[in-house]
Order: sequence, then structure tokens, then C-alpha cells
Amino acid sequence: MLNELKDECLTCIKLINQLELDNLSEEQVDELLGELTASVTHLNTQSNNIKEEIEK
Repeated sequence: MLNELKDECLTCIKLINQLELDNLSEEQVDELLGELTASVTHLNTQSNNIKEEIEK
């Protein structure tokens, strides 16, 4: 579980770094924001699952 969380955190960082690049087209920004939204949602789900395991 923790490895999956770590991997998803790295994915978020990668996407944020890409968003900071100059000269991205509007389409590229939209695509990156969509991927980032999915990644953050996945992080939230994984975090909740880990929290539940910890509380057991």
C-alpha cells in the first residue's frame, strides 16, 4: 500500500513539474490538469485506505 502511495505522489510531482514548463499549449495544459485531477483523486482514495488500515 505504501509503495502505491509513494508512486502516486511521484506521479503528482511529475505532472506539477510538467505544468510549470513554458510554452505549453492549452490542449497540453488541459490534458495535464486532467491527469493531475485523476492522480490527486487516486491519492485521496489510497490515503483513506491506509488510514483505515492504521485505525484497525
